[in-house]
Amino acid sequence: MDDTPANLQLLISVLQTTGLEVRPVLTGEIALRSAELMPPDLILLDVMLPGISGFEVCKRLKANPQLAHIPVIFLSALGGEAEKQKAFESGGTAYITKPFRVEEVLNTIQRIIGPLD
Repeated sequence: MDDTPANLQLLISVLQTTGLEVRPVLTGEIALRSAELMPPDLILLDVMLPGISGFEVCKRLKANPQLAHIPVIFLSALGGEAEKQKAFESGGTAYITKPFRVEEVLNTIQRIIGPLD
């Protein structure tokens, strides 16, 4: 989930070429409802979102026993140590700063969920 349409579109196209099924969302509230209805295998999450922050989305996911197992990769333009620490404290699995390199995103996903097609 990303609030920047260009980033979202790039991620969608790259991830779909690897065989991953992608469900893009634009707000934290929608992401939480979507995850509850059909839990994903992995979440890519921006920190800066309309409404609730990515940190709060992650905390709420991790507080839900049915969703707590889902790995969360943060993607953010906020590259400071404080933001990274907050991401991990909220339950994040990895943190990638923007502008991101596609290879870094794919390598991180593979490290977490295994080989991609």
